[in-house]
Amino acid sequence: FHKVYLNSFFSAKYALLPLVHLWKMNSLGKVVLAPRGMLGEGALKFKSTKKRILIALFKAFNLHRKIQFHSTDISETRSIRKVFDTDIKLSELGNFPLVVFDGEHKIKTENASFVFASRISPKKNLHFLVSLTESLKLPLQVYGADDDVNYKQKCLSLSSELTTFHGAVIPAQLMEVFRSNHFFVLPTLNENFGHAIIEALANGCPVIISDQTPWHDLEENGAGWVIPLKDKAKWSEILSEANEMSR
Repeated sequence: FHKVYLNSFFSAKYALLPLVHLWKMNSLGKVVLAPRGMLGEGALKFKSTKKRILIALFKAFNLHRKIQFHSTDISETRSIRKVFDTDIKLSELGNFPLVVFDGEHKIKTENASFVFASRISPKKNLHFLVSLTESLKLPLQVYGADDDVNYKQKCLSLSSELTTFHGAVIPAQLMEVFRSNHFFVLPTLNENFGHAIIEALANGCPVIISDQTPWHDLEENGAGWVIPLKDKAKWSEILSEANEMSR
């Protein structure tokens, strides 16, 4: 083989074990590793002790100098270099989402409809959104696989009949979800790209997202809002404003 592309950093099955085997084969120089946002500041907050131990072991065996990293934008490049050294081998190449908007944005409800479509995990910060929409009496549709059962229970405990959990859907159905709702909301703690964001926009659905993604110029382009995670009052203000806009 010429190259081995690893699409994770902390996964035992898809990153760590392959690295061990490739190390034994003296083939680490053929490895291209894409952390996929896992080395971002927000992502490192969860299970931080285990993650920092793994990073320390990575450095102890000098693995970061023997492989090549792949980042998807300048913010992820900075995150990787902050965790490791500035002189590591790293290539920056953005994602190329295969999304074509070939229909109309058909809203099925008269009142505002907000949708969250992503993995249900602490990193995506769904509980923060549920607490906001519930306090503002806004309906929220939730789509996504249960990555963390305990975390989903936490989100369910905060919700009422205003919040509906639909589970995961196939990509074709997700496109229809975006086309039939007013706003896509993602208060994520960290995204190195955010495929759901571009998919929502490509399907005519404005987005309301945190400032922890590569997307920073939405409001000036009339595509949505980027709100600092720490500013809960601003989140409430924008959600209320969006609710009024849809009437």
